[in-house]
Amino acid sequence: VIYIILLIMLILTLATYDEASVTDADLIAVLFSILSLVMLGFWSKHVANRRSKTYDINNAPPHQLPTVQIADDQISDDQKHYLIIKIAQLIADLHQRGQYHGDINPNTIMMDDDSASDTDTEHTDANFLLAHLTLAEPTHFSSNKLKKSSNKDDLAVVGHPAYQAPERWQGQEATEQSDIYAFGIVLYEILTGKLPFTIAEQSGDPMLDWNNQHCLTPIPKLPPEYQPYQRVINNALAKQRKKRYQSMQEAIIDLQSIKLCQ
Repeated sequence: VIYIILLIMLILTLATYDEASVTDADLIAVLFSILSLVMLGFWSKHVANRRSKTYDINNAPPHQLPTVQIADDQISDDQKHYLIIKIAQLIADLHQRGQYHGDINPNTIMMDDDSASDTDTEHTDANFLLAHLTLAEPTHFSSNKLKKSSNKDDLAVVGHPAYQAPERWQGQEATEQSDIYAFGIVLYEILTGKLPFTIAEQSGDPMLDWNNQHCLTPIPKLPPEYQPYQRVINNALAKQRKKRYQSMQEAIIDLQSIKLCQ
């Protein structure tokens, strides 16, 4: 803004000069203004570059952080458990601040470079954050609904359709329970490497198919090695909000009670 103001002032000053009455002082003033503009430009670029290199992990733009890699065959069950609890705590912290996210999925769960490269994550205090908070709203107010298209009967979804709760497909507002449902999808995906609900790639009506998957398809069973998590999956992915966990803290308590087989 300052740069633009100075540029406008310089243009107006030059426009008012009469060539016959220009003095040495006038020329010095014009040259000083031009030099100031050049120096301001270099300073602005320096500050921008410095900020991009020294950002704080909790305030960094999402594109500067690598997405958490989930369902990796090289990740042990202990590491998966650690990752799941960290994500649950991250969502719980957001809810405790009086907000819900509205679009939780692996692409909105971020981890810093050092933590992402540390294979022994179960003993590492990794830095996590939720990105893409454009849909986040206070829990006491929400206009974030699924809406009918104006020219079709298909649903216009807000957020990633693979992670949206049944009530969202029924046109209801997003809530903390909608985030809990999305967390259940991510939990299943971390454990098994696949989504609990999917549609055909060549679907003729993907929104309708996603609606049927989330609203009508039964909650899948986990493989035997992950049966201790089935209770959490069932309570997170319950079709009705009132049967779902009422808070992320309830999910965390159940997760912390899970004893992994060594």
